[in-house]
Amino acid sequence: MYDALLIHALNPVTFKNTNPSLGLGYIASYVEAHSDFKVGIVHPGEYTGLEDSIENQIRIINRNKAPIIGISATELNYDKALDLASAIKKIPDYNPLVVLGGYATLGNLETDLAHNPNIDYVVRKEGEETFLELMTAYLNNNLIEFEEILGITYVDEHGKLVRNDNRPFISNLDDLPFPKREYVNSIWKNDNPYSTSISGSRGCYGCCSFCKIWEMYDRKTRTRNNEKIFEEIISVQKIKPKNRIFDFIDDDFLVDQKKGAKRLVTLADLLSNSKLKSSEGVPIRIKFQARANDYVSFQKEVEYAANKEILYRLDIGIEGFNLDHLTRWDKGNTKFRMVDENIKAVNFLGKLFEKYKVQAGLYLISFDKKSDSNSLKNHFSTSNIDKLDFPLFTTLFSLGYNNNYFYSAPESNEYPDKLSDFKVLMENLEDRIGILRQWYLLRHHKKLRNGHVPREKEQRDMIEDEVLFSIKDYIDASVELIDAKKSRLKRKRNKTITKIVSEFDKRIEKLKIVDFVLPTYQLEDIL
Repeated sequence: MYDALLIHALNPVTFKNTNPSLGLGYIASYVEAHSDFKVGIVHPGEYTGLEDSIENQIRIINRNKAPIIGISATELNYDKALDLASAIKKIPDYNPLVVLGGYATLGNLETDLAHNPNIDYVVRKEGEETFLELMTAYLNNNLIEFEEILGITYVDEHGKLVRNDNRPFISNLDDLPFPKREYVNSIWKNDNPYSTSISGSRGCYGCCSFCKIWEMYDRKTRTRNNEKIFEEIISVQKIKPKNRIFDFIDDDFLVDQKKGAKRLVTLADLLSNSKLKSSEGVPIRIKFQARANDYVSFQKEVEYAANKEILYRLDIGIEGFNLDHLTRWDKGNTKFRMVDENIKAVNFLGKLFEKYKVQAGLYLISFDKKSDSNSLKNHFSTSNIDKLDFPLFTTLFSLGYNNNYFYSAPESNEYPDKLSDFKVLMENLEDRIGILRQWYLLRHHKKLRNGHVPREKEQRDMIEDEVLFSIKDYIDASVELIDAKKSRLKRKRNKTITKIVSEFDKRIEKLKIVDFVLPTYQLEDIL
């Protein structure tokens, strides 16, 4: 039996996790390394082959009846987290301590979540040490200790909101045990046997307005030792031998300036010299993301790693090429260099692709709360697209990418494989509009009351005249983007999306543009 079960709130239907939560894995391994407690991680698909749903989550929770349940949530799925907490509290003859953590606990939602009758404690920011102390206090029946636990928010027996002081960040990440991965079964074996998430650092020196990394993990970056990272890579290969790509979740892999670049060179040497391969004989490679200015500053080091053939894909959050937009989003680069650095970074990644076949992903913010369909079109039509060395595709392409509609497994060495599957995107547009409403609602600080989550109709009523996009607006903007991005397609309003995509495919084939992943930074990714 478990002393605690950890579970990630269900994501929207447009999301599909192909890697288990590293955050929950770290909490589980930390607790077990520093106590005699046993911690399980709930993934219905892994344990039972069941479909991910609250009903199946409850089935597993009810079967184990652990005294403590930890739920991780973001602003995007906090409503699912509240539904899960409510369902847990309704299980007969079972009243566990329900703890909620994750990005949803930052900002305006923290107080509302703490007041929710189904949430006992809210854990802020890093959870390893805090969750262990919560478990120790609760399982030892020492409620007085809760007053001294740093990093938690709760409502006491008198109905008073208590917000204990922040917990200092873990100074040395190498002190953490490797995240618990033993529970992984079906996701790795069936859905994603070739790629594994891994963490090399926490924090980001940027303070972008749309991002919470710096708030969650601080602006001072803490990095792991390369030897420890390599040791973890070896350990993963033992339990997941088909794996061939390690996907670093670091917000900026090249962060910490010279140290970040040196870290990449050292890791490149470790991987290259080890000649580590998957069980199928494929060399191990890595994927990471970094800021545009860091790619520009450390081109020599990045190309060194590319030449060592250890890079699979590089991502970059350029957000846009419009100075007004970049300034509004507090991108943090030198103001009048932001656009120039973005162009230089994008072209550098394009050259890496041409020379070394390193894949690249560009993330753009197509819109924000001040956008409408007209400003979206203007944003792209006034961008410095002509200064790029290759065409830049955005909205339609990104929708397909984010929904895995043309995602091919790494073993095919083609990523992605084709664009012809755009036609299926039509089925998902309505869900995307719902996500926009949810985002708009949260970003306008519409607070919850007694844990109530506004449903879609209520959201529409609350923002009825300010909904960012209709489906027609979205499609029109997407078609406009195709025109703006050197596609030179003649826009004809009477054509269906399928026909437009068909012509687009022909243009792609003619230009021999393949395998360059350029998804738009959708709002759910931002959150």
